[in-house]
Amino acid sequence: MSNSNNINWFEMCESLAFLKRQVTPKKTYYYFRLAKPQIKMHAPYGTQAFYEEYQSLLNNLQKQQVQETVKKVDYTILTLGGLWEAFKKSEYWSNLATSTQQAKIRRFEPIIKDNADVAWVRLTHHEIGEKLQDVAKGSAGGSAKGLNQRDQIYKDFSGLFRWAIENVKECPDDFANPCSRLSKIQKKKNQKPQRVWKKAEIQAFLDFHKSGTMAHLAVLLISEVGTAACDSYLLGHNHLVDDSKDKLRFHRQKTKVMCNQRMSSKLVQEIQKTSSGKTFIHQKNGNKFASSKSFSNIFKAWVLKAGLADDLTIHGLRRYAAVTAAKAGATEYELMQMFGWSTTTEPLKYIEEAKSLGFLGSDKILQLKQQKEDDFQENNRLEYKEIRKLSTKNKSGSNIKHLSGSLARPAGLTLKK
Repeated sequence: MSNSNNINWFEMCESLAFLKRQVTPKKTYYYFRLAKPQIKMHAPYGTQAFYEEYQSLLNNLQKQQVQETVKKVDYTILTLGGLWEAFKKSEYWSNLATSTQQAKIRRFEPIIKDNADVAWVRLTHHEIGEKLQDVAKGSAGGSAKGLNQRDQIYKDFSGLFRWAIENVKECPDDFANPCSRLSKIQKKKNQKPQRVWKKAEIQAFLDFHKSGTMAHLAVLLISEVGTAACDSYLLGHNHLVDDSKDKLRFHRQKTKVMCNQRMSSKLVQEIQKTSSGKTFIHQKNGNKFASSKSFSNIFKAWVLKAGLADDLTIHGLRRYAAVTAAKAGATEYELMQMFGWSTTTEPLKYIEEAKSLGFLGSDKILQLKQQKEDDFQENNRLEYKEIRKLSTKNKSGSNIKHLSGSLARPAGLTLKK
């Protein structure tokens, strides 16, 4: 046994954590601040008596807390079913969007129904992993859809246990989130990307959904601008540059990269004709869609209504826009600026695809040739008009008439005699 006389009691008192010091001109007072109300210490500070008094107060408080906890423990909340019900009554739950609440209920309810009496405080990551693996192999048969569902439920459970650790007083101090030791399932490497739309499919969609409908505008906008689902339903007049009608500038939701796009006159006219809300694409009442998921669901219904294949998606339409831009000769950095990619990995894929098709730059070359021809024709037309105008004003007009006679008359231009 160590001799108490050899202990530096002043240093021992200095190490005490739950002390409050009150300094007055005459005396310094010490309080045990864990108790409510705080308890004034009577023994002299820096002595063995002071240290023992502090330890006694601390032990009494801990015993009192244990007794109160035993009396107030709600054992139903320690089951998975009880925890789920408490979570749905929480403030955190009330702050979630209605669509998010409904999605969580759809994913949670089947699992909770079969495991309502399971003590979640005793769950291990192996047990949760097995349950989630069963979800992935269930009705989806281990497909990408099933794997995605498994990963989403994994995120839901991880969030539920985090909430329990922070808000449930019955949660043991040594409880660790069992989902923290799980990782997402890696999707199959040979999984095919979402199919690119064909021109004929886009035309069939536009023929069915006539001009002036929101479906018609949505396909025109996405096939031309190439926005993702999470950006398409948010684009609006506030993204037009300097109050222009055809220049778009917006930050992509996923990567936060600034995107710059120019819209065709056809798309601008369709927006002016169809859109009446703050966003270009909106619901019938003029309000924007609640989420990208709700917009994607409506879009899928439009596709099926037009009699097209159910594997045609918004992302497939975005891929069509990227392939079209790559075929026109856009560089990887131009594609990054247009579609909001943060690396060159994605744009290079589309450039390689355009190369494999033998189309790289062909559309751009034809476009430049046509533009050059149109510009030449327009300049020639203007010059011819100007010379004829001067020739009629000059009385003699010999030199100017000679010039006008030597200039070839542009096609389609008729002069009144």
